[in-house]
Amino acid sequence: MDLIHLSDGDNRFRVRVLGRRMPGVLPLHDLLDAEVLIESGFVNGRSALSLSPKDLAGWSEALDTLAAGGDVCRTDDDRSPDIQVRALNEEHGTPAVR
Repeated sequence: MDLIHLSDGDNRFRVRVLGRRMPGVLPLHDLLDAEVLIESGFVNGRSALSLSPKDLAGWSEALDTLAAGGDVCRTDDDRSPDIQVRALNEEHGTPAVR
């Protein structure tokens, strides 16, 4: 399932949750495997991502901030890439992801 999905029709950015790391095996049971997907007409990319319950709480706060029109940054924690989302890139009139 997609945790976040931003698209302007030509370009897409998604954070997709794939499932539990190792169901039934503690403490890995609570870790989720996920991936960051970037798709456009000229490049496609994918990067592995690991999410903990604490990460999900942080993403929840970040999505609330985006919904209110604010910018967010999910900082690299040695398990995940650094993801910055600007709610509105004034030059293009769309969200911007870095």
